[in-house]
Amino acid sequence: MKQQFFAYIKPTEEEYKEIWESCGFTFDTNILLNFYRYKNDTTNTFFDLLDKLKDRIYLTHQVCQEYFRNRLDVISEQEKAYSEVRDSIQKNVEEPLQNQRKHPYVTTALLAELQEITTKIKNELDTRSKEYSQRLSNDEILTTLTKVFYEKVGIEFTEEKLNEIYLEGDRRYNQNIPPGFKDKNKGGTKQYGDLVLWFQIIELAKSINKNIVFVTDDEKEDWLYIHKGRTISLLPELQNEFERLTKKRIYIYTAQKFIEFASKHLNTVVKEETIDEVRTLREETKFAIIEDLEELAEPAFHDESIDSFIDNHLEIAIRTIGDENGWADLPTLGVFLIRHTPLNYRNFGYGSLRKFIESRKRFEIKVIQKSPNAKNVDSAFVRVKQSETQ
Repeated sequence: MKQQFFAYIKPTEEEYKEIWESCGFTFDTNILLNFYRYKNDTTNTFFDLLDKLKDRIYLTHQVCQEYFRNRLDVISEQEKAYSEVRDSIQKNVEEPLQNQRKHPYVTTALLAELQEITTKIKNELDTRSKEYSQRLSNDEILTTLTKVFYEKVGIEFTEEKLNEIYLEGDRRYNQNIPPGFKDKNKGGTKQYGDLVLWFQIIELAKSINKNIVFVTDDEKEDWLYIHKGRTISLLPELQNEFERLTKKRIYIYTAQKFIEFASKHLNTVVKEETIDEVRTLREETKFAIIEDLEELAEPAFHDESIDSFIDNHLEIAIRTIGDENGWADLPTLGVFLIRHTPLNYRNFGYGSLRKFIESRKRFEIKVIQKSPNAKNVDSAFVRVKQSETQ
């Protein structure tokens, strides 16, 4: 049974150990681009782990193409983000307090203390912004990547092979066969990017004759087996296709899981703050991959009362990110609301998202206190009241 339905069965601890001792690792474009979004220490930690696995790490040609296509945009995006925060501090913090004819009075001593702190912050933001500006012409991350993956890039498909994949993509996408059918609205050959990547990973496994771990921070339903908001594994049909074509197995890790497992199996100490940053970046960006927000059936403000408008947005968000029991993690919900809805609890006079949710009769909150002596709860979750769903 396990041999026939392996795609539905989680590997044992012994099998995980074997994976790490012999498999090949390949990485998605988002992993490479996130090196520009992490702190320098986190990026360097990732590179150290890659160096320890240097005999078993690879990139597909498709990933490299996408990396170079997007690298400069990500660098500019990060440079702009630092500059915008710096300008915001000056405009929204320093200048209002300096114009004390129109704003509450602050003592000269306290204002000087604040100015000293904000100056240090702005200087650091300037330094980081300049680092990104310099990377446009002198990119140390690119230099390291080219060294780490020297002669480790897979084959480029010929034009003839790509045309075959595009035709196969039409057939598969019309039947919603993964991977990549969620991209069919992109049109042109761009819609087939994930399918090209898939077949290049297959070719990689054949060429190195190893099982493959694919590391990605994307969460797409045309790649992942997701049950009620919870990611279980790579889609079983993809696992089965991979084994049929390569006689090998494929596994999928997030960047966080890769770092955690690498730390364990390579006997390397990784700081908890490094893992936290990798996890936080993924949580902040994972909703950006939702290709079609119209599927969330967002309500129109002008058609509904304010209460209905608020509750409908909250319910849609909670049901989108909630687990199999309907519970949504409160911090994750906050990120989703900011990114994908017009709701801002502060605009309604609340100092916290939890207080805002508690004011709505349609929802319930659950708190988990793991540490008895802690001043604050360890975790908080929210869901639509069960009576509301029946």
